Amino acid sequence: MRKGLIAILALMLVVSFALAPAVVSADAPTYDSSLTLENKDASWAVISEDGVQGTLEFNSSGAEFEYRFAATGLQSDTEYCLIYYADFDPRFEQWGGNNPGKYIATIGTNGNGNYAATAGSIDLGMDLPCTPDWNINPNPDYCDNNNGFDSYAHCCGAKIWLVPATAYSIVEDRVTNWNPTAFLFETDLVAYDDTNASSFEATTEVLGDIISISVSPTSIDFGQVNSGTCSSAIWMGITNTGSASVNLSASSSSQFYNDCLQLDASGYQSIVNWAVTGLGVDNTWEPAPKVCIPAGYPAGTYTGTIVFWAEATP
Repeated sequence: MRKGLIAILALMLVVSFALAPAVVSADAPTYDSSLTLENKDASWAVISEDGVQGTLEFNSSGAEFEYRFAATGLQSDTEYCLIYYADFDPRFEQWGGNNPGKYIATIGTNGNGNYAATAGSIDLGMDLPCTPDWNINPNPDYCDNNNGFDSYAHCCGAKIWLVPATAYSIVEDRVTNWNPTAFLFETDLVAYDDTNASSFEATTEVLGDIISISVSPTSIDFGQVNSGTCSSAIWMGITNTGSASVNLSASSSSQFYNDCLQLDASGYQSIVNWAVTGLGVDNTWEPAPKVCIPAGYPAGTYTGTIVFWAEATP
């Protein structure tokens, strides 16, 4: 009996998988910060679980503000502006227009009102926040859980908003149409350090007003004057040598000169009532003093000191 050799060929199928290494660009941005943007009601409380929301990832430091933004539930086929919005001082004085803000990016939604995560960068030329933003200093309104309005994690920082493009002027960097029901607002305050921004240190010393006058001449002899008559007017100049406009007045410890001395202030007045207002810096007033002796005034030689007073014009 011939025995046949039955050969059993075992086939082994070896399937190999080559894993391609992930390639990470050395220039790829690293987002170390994130912010959620939400729509809010009239009392500024977040309207949650309605699907309307934006997410901003960004670098907190760099030569350019690098970001990635995504949003859902917005108006369909609509352009929006992502902006930095700065508050006035105080916080509730004005809303909307004329804020010293900054444009970041324009985004456009699809037919479902969504915006897919998209990356970009912009040279803002400033830190966030930046003066004159009221929120550049700690503000208890934002982080006091008992008395504050928002109870944010940070007491100072920048507000990032998403507003319809029709409500914002990129040229003027300001909100032009205040329509908060169509906006997405910050849920915290953020900070960004622009390492490419230039700066300088400024020092200013503000001086107080210098009140100073000079009087010429420093002595006058009115000569002999008969009772019931006036002397000739004698030239005198009072010059404002200070740094501010001044009002002038005069006084004397001599009763004779209080009774008899008259000075010109657009019409002659007794020294006790004489006054000149608003004498400008480097200007000279000429009071042209004279003495007018009432009839029957006691004869004699009278001397005294006349003091001119200057005070800053309010």
